[in-house]
Amino acid sequence: QLEARLAAISSAAAAPPALAPAVSPAPREAKRLKLDPGAAVPMPVADADQRISVDERRKRNRQSAARSRMRRKEYVAQLEMRYKEVGSEVVVGAQIVRRAADHLVFMKEEVARFDSARAALLEQMLEPVFAGVQALAQRSAQLQRTQELHAIAVEAQAVEDAAQAATDPPAEPPAELPAGSVAAVPVPPEGVAPPP
Repeated sequence: QLEARLAAISSAAAAPPALAPAVSPAPREAKRLKLDPGAAVPMPVADADQRISVDERRKRNRQSAARSRMRRKEYVAQLEMRYKEVGSEVVVGAQIVRRAADHLVFMKEEVARFDSARAALLEQMLEPVFAGVQALAQRSAQLQRTQELHAIAVEAQAVEDAAQAATDPPAEPPAELPAGSVAAVPVPPEGVAPPP
């Protein structure tokens, strides 16, 4: 039996392999083999099982490619849907930002208007106070001048009295009042009883 097997192997090695009919290779295979895309390439086939496995592999590759295309198509559709959702969210967000900016401008105008009204009201309220303070300052200055003038007048009167006393002869003591005349009686202040 061993010899029979060796003979079969040697005869198979000596005989050229059987060629399959010419088949147009797939574009990738043609590129790999550096052939023209339409050229027929003879494929050696050892047995029918190998040919079936090649056809099955191609069929599985086509199915896998079809599934991949479907997944990619679904993924692109999901991305487009998400893009539309995000686009609508962006539009809504832009509207909110625009309304907020308009409200901010309105509030700035209101604050400026309030500040100007407050400044006008404050000025209106403080105007009489400033006028009163100015009048008080003028009155105080007048009173101070009056006091200074009064002090000067008192000093002048004192100097004048001193000069008068120095130049006048001594005054005579008052004579006694005649009997029956009324002497001047001092009037006591209110609430004080007169002396007996």
